[in-house]
Amino acid sequence: MTKKKTGALLLPMFLVLLLAIVACGKSVGTTGGDGGGTPPNQVGMDATDFTNTTVTIKAGESVHFVDGADNGGTHIICVGENGQCSNDASAPKDLQGTGFQIDQGQTKDVTFDKAGTYKVTCSIHPNMNLTVTVQ
Repeated sequence: MTKKKTGALLLPMFLVLLLAIVACGKSVGTTGGDGGGTPPNQVGMDATDFTNTTVTIKAGESVHFVDGADNGGTHIICVGENGQCSNDASAPKDLQGTGFQIDQGQTKDVTFDKAGTYKVTCSIHPNMNLTVTVQ
């Protein structure tokens, strides 16, 4: 094989190898806390919805609430359903009463110390409902 033909074959093989390396090293979002992706137990929010509707954690762990930087808005997050905050003394203090406000681009960690099932909602957007199961 001549050098010209060898070079013509090596260039495409090199490009394929380079693409494979780049693809393998690219960080993708996960819920496993792999150090390069999405933090474990993350719950995203867009303008009027939670991006997932359930999360399961262990007692003592936190849910990481993220209000999307590009499509988020102001939310008031509390324990309750369909936009109605409820009185649940076993819920984290941050979610009791009227809950907490989170604005576009902000994050907040809420620690759940007690096992149970907690309904979480946004009092501004009644269709935003989340179930947190704490084992």
